[in-house]
Amino acid sequence: MADKYSMEKLITCKYANNFSGARAFGIKDIKIPLKRFQEFFPHLNEYELKPRREPFDNAHFNNIIRGYEHVNGILRKKTDITPNDLIELNMLCLYGACTKDLRDPKKNTNMLLEYSSAVEVNRKKFSAHISPVWKYYERNKGADPFNLASGIYILMVSCPQLFVEGNQRTGSLMMAFILASRGRKPFVLDSYNAAKFLNLSEKIKLTRRNRFFERLRLPKHRGDLRNYLLEDF
Repeated sequence: MADKYSMEKLITCKYANNFSGARAFGIKDIKIPLKRFQEFFPHLNEYELKPRREPFDNAHFNNIIRGYEHVNGILRKKTDITPNDLIELNMLCLYGACTKDLRDPKKNTNMLLEYSSAVEVNRKKFSAHISPVWKYYERNKGADPFNLASGIYILMVSCPQLFVEGNQRTGSLMMAFILASRGRKPFVLDSYNAAKFLNLSEKIKLTRRNRFFERLRLPKHRGDLRNYLLEDF
């Protein structure tokens, strides 16, 4: 079953799987381009994005920065990312808090109520769809990082998606980890590169992997995403 989601087998190459090349990045180096993206977003949303997106406000900004901080924590330990880390990244994108904080009764009560009602549904969806995603990751760890990052993003974001909400943000953080853990710059949106990525991401989101003719589009999407990453990262 996993093979039908893999799109094509990747050639294992020289990239090591011991994370010796992993390097933490400066959060300031993430905040600066992401702030430029936030400031330019109203223009993008009005004139360049199809369809329009919800506003990228300060809450979205702060939540995604928390996600990058979590990625940095994994990189500092020079360990691999895990499925549980993906859940944590999704929680950070949506709520700005990790699972441990959300379960703390001393934290925001309204957030706890939202957590208890929404996250259980999210976890069930994650459990139902993580297997092909993670098999692909495990099988291709030694592949070119740009191939791996683009392939894993497509599996997370195309339909059926991994999470109920926040798939593109979580997928972006996963790409940041894959690139940084292999000695590349972490993926982050900026004002100049956002429109191309977001419009491509929308095409990926609308592609259903369980439909034969739609699945045929995935190699092109992955190639386009890989080329996009190569241009900037």
